[in-house]
Amino acid sequence: MKKMSNRKWVIVLLAVVIVLNIAGLVLAIGIDTLINVELYRFGLQFSYEWYGPYFNYAFLLMTCLGAAIGLVAGALLAYLSIGLGDDTEWIRWSSLALLITGLGANLLAIYYFTRIDSMVHGSLYEYGLQFSGEWAVPYWSNARLMLALIGGASAIIVLAGLLVFLSARETVDV
Repeated sequence: MKKMSNRKWVIVLLAVVIVLNIAGLVLAIGIDTLINVELYRFGLQFSYEWYGPYFNYAFLLMTCLGAAIGLVAGALLAYLSIGLGDDTEWIRWSSLALLITGLGANLLAIYYFTRIDSMVHGSLYEYGLQFSGEWAVPYWSNARLMLALIGGASAIIVLAGLLVFLSARETVDV
């Protein structure tokens, strides 16, 4: 059976997390475009009463995803520098702290999306939005895929964090 070092696993997993979060951010932008452009065709009337909170949640969602990407990239860069100097233990703990913070950013992004979703399927109907499968199906598809990507990235962050934490063991079975 082939063996792959924990170090290689962590590097691969963190690269996958970055890709998943970037894809999630692209989908979040697509959902934002659907809400800000397409829903007006289905009767939605603009009002600062709904747009203010929506804008804040959308901004926070995208900021959290961007922060998670940056934090995981920072953890990856820090982890890649292990062995280049004498501060290996400090770097390992720094990588772990960045991963935990990135996980928190992902979880916050999920929370902010749930706030947006409750607006779309609740208060926006009070502003003239008419339900139609024409906008709902793409919205639901993008929303589910985005949440799956962020959830998958979060699970992989936990796995990579465990590998960083347990990095005293050199290899794992593949």
